[in-house]
Amino acid sequence: MKAQTFHLSSPERRANCIELLNGIECNGAWQVEISEFEQTRNDAQNRLMWHWAGEVSQHLGDTTPDFVHGSSKLKILQPMYLSWGGSAFKRGEFVQQVLDRISDYRIRVAVAYDMVRTRKLGVERFAEYLTAYEVCWADEGVRLTTGDDLYYAAMGEAR
Repeated sequence: MKAQTFHLSSPERRANCIELLNGIECNGAWQVEISEFEQTRNDAQNRLMWHWAGEVSQHLGDTTPDFVHGSSKLKILQPMYLSWGGSAFKRGEFVQQVLDRISDYRIRVAVAYDMVRTRKLGVERFAEYLTAYEVCWADEGVRLTTGDDLYYAAMGEAR
């Protein structure tokens, strides 16, 4: 049987999950995992991050938005992973062990680009990352801009 994920957001979905469990023949070992669902980053957050990566790239003049993204993961997000604890800390610790073995900055950025993840960050942690992103690049002299609607949508704030 192919693995299935059920988001138990309604009585009907819960009933579908129970129906599936009741239909399983108990002639082998099965694993069932239930965990609280956390909404991952939203489209507005992702658009804002890439908009800002483009602005930083233009400000620096000799780099690409992809390089800025990797650099931001290395100097902003990786330390955040190490501070969060739990499974985020475990992943951050592993990534840090890999990064510590690389002396060339460009290669470190490339490795961070691939290994430090934004895709699975929850909405709140991604908003925390975007706030730190804005502060970090402001400290480097880059004033990041965006339309109010995108900013408020990304940060989950009411206007």
